[in-house]
Parts: sequence; C-alpha cells; structure tokens
Amino acid sequence: MIPPVLRFPFVGFALLLISAIAVVAVQSGQLRSVSQEAEIANAALAQRAAIETQTRSLRVSRTGSEVRISIIGSLAELLPDEVWLEQISVEDERLTVTGFGPSAADVIRILSQLGSLTDIQFGSPVTRDNTQNLERFRIDATILGDVG
Repeated sequence: MIPPVLRFPFVGFALLLISAIAVVAVQSGQLRSVSQEAEIANAALAQRAAIETQTRSLRVSRTGSEVRISIIGSLAELLPDEVWLEQISVEDERLTVTGFGPSAADVIRILSQLGSLTDIQFGSPVTRDNTQNLERFRIDATILGDVG
C-alpha cells in the first residue's frame, strides 16, 4: 500500500509519464508521416531533374541542328557554281567537306568567311583531276559553339 502522503505525487508522476509516452507516440507518428512526405518529394524532385536534363539535351541538340543547317546553307550561298561538293559531314564539332573546284585554296578562303568555323585546313593532299581540270579537296574545320 502507498502511504497517503505519496499517493498524490505518485499519481502525478504516473500521469506525467503517461503524457510523455503519448507525446512520444504522437511525435513518432508525425515523424513517419513527414518521412513519407519527404520520400515522395525526393522522388518528385528526381523526376523533375530527369525531365530538365532531357529538356536541356533536346535544346542542345536543336541548337546543334540549327548550326549545321546554317553552315550548309551558308556554303550553298557562298560557294561559286564551279565548286561542287561531293560530301559534307558533321561529327561532334568537326566539319568535313569533300569536293571539286578550280581552286581548293579559294574554297578554304570562302570557308574562313564563316564565323562559325575555325581551324580550317586540308584534311588530305589536294589532287588535280586533269579530265575535268579541277582540284579535288577534303577540308576539315572545327565548328564553334555547341552542335549537340
């Protein structure tokens, strides 16, 4: 039996302990709920980051395509009718142009007028096609900017 003098403090302590246990239980439930919300938010953020990365990649690819089309259009405008191109290829930032013309050096000069090209040089020795009286050339250049 508990002496009457200690009953009130004992009951008070028991109520305090029960209240503390109840607070811990409620806080634990809230912590689980917040933890679940945080996991959902992290998943949503990861999905958004993946979408933004894909969007950025598509923008870069579009910009690269625009640069390529611009270069091909500029070549068509600038090169004289006597120059004809056999092949134009773009890989990464490298442009390769092969074809025939009266003067391969003139083709280099024309390419140097394009502000989007740098490091313009012959990719192989220039040869003369005596049957057509034209020079065969392969010219390599670096495209400035991102081409995707």
